[in-house]
Amino acid sequence: MREQRRVLFVTICSNNKKGGGRAGYDTSKSLTTRVGGQVAAEILHGRARVFELIRKGGKTRGGIRISELFGNHALVKGPDLGGAEPDGRYLPAAHRYTGSFFTQLGPDATSLLSSGPASVVVLSGLYGTILAGEPIQDYSCHLNDHPAIRTVWAGSGSGLATNAVIGLVKSLGVEKVLDFTALHSYRYLLDWDSIRKSAPGGVLHLFGERTTGNSLLTPLGALARNLLSAQTEEELLCLQNGQFLQTETERIYCHSGDRPPRELPDELRDEVVLFDACDEVVRMAREVRKRLYALDPTFEDKGIPGRIDRLVTERRISGEVAEAMKDIVRWRNQVEYQYTFTALQIPIDWLRARYDVATGQSGRA
Repeated sequence: MREQRRVLFVTICSNNKKGGGRAGYDTSKSLTTRVGGQVAAEILHGRARVFELIRKGGKTRGGIRISELFGNHALVKGPDLGGAEPDGRYLPAAHRYTGSFFTQLGPDATSLLSSGPASVVVLSGLYGTILAGEPIQDYSCHLNDHPAIRTVWAGSGSGLATNAVIGLVKSLGVEKVLDFTALHSYRYLLDWDSIRKSAPGGVLHLFGERTTGNSLLTPLGALARNLLSAQTEEELLCLQNGQFLQTETERIYCHSGDRPPRELPDELRDEVVLFDACDEVVRMAREVRKRLYALDPTFEDKGIPGRIDRLVTERRISGEVAEAMKDIVRWRNQVEYQYTFTALQIPIDWLRARYDVATGQSGRA
């Protein structure tokens, strides 16, 4: 990887992976080496925690315990996962992943990632945040495989995954971030507002004109290939809100958070408005979590309702504040785990009022 890059692509891992690999973990290509310091230590600790969740079995997927999923049979706690076991087999992430996005990068993926005009970072259930060229093991771990996995990467404050991205932004001198995540479950793992503040050129979220969800990852992969192979760094820095980018099968819309124009196609506009509403709900929930951690540093996301009730019993918050907090958290859970609603179904004005109560802006806790 070049030492400095001013553009960063953020995408997600894939369930389909190539098996096998080579012995020996090259730390020089890892995100933890790049960001260093406390952030690196926290990322490795988070990976170790998720590894232990996998090894213990945890929640089942399709009736199979996580530890028994095929991809996890040879998984070891190597230096990539905060351990020292020497028997891991590694491939660069962009070669390991064989899902819709990564297959579009084509056979020249290595050169695109090493000498192209942008860096690529990947969100992963096991690894949290990794560079596309970083060596990783074969594994099978979705964000929703265990209730604690999302907590590891998006817990207190902005969350480890966000801190890793911001650390990379600072390390590489990134000015503009492009969001290729597509899926709600991964997109809202990150605190985009904090990332936006760390990158002078802001964040562009990418939406398909007609395509959403998993199906969007294929044209997004094609777009990433086109941008990495045919655009200069300066051209990428000139991308802006409201611009359409053409791929072979889909037009991709760039959105920075400004109100989308009315002339957008209805389905695309609905998707962008839904994103803005969901992003606001998740930001509200992060502030509620920060308040809860401030009140009780031992607080964990998995026990939010019970812990809030306990704080009421201890007379540290009022019943009114407690109920408002629960309302915000319930809607955060809807955003992160359920994807069947529209922006019109999110009571955003009501939630803003509840947020004011939950954070003490319309009364004292």
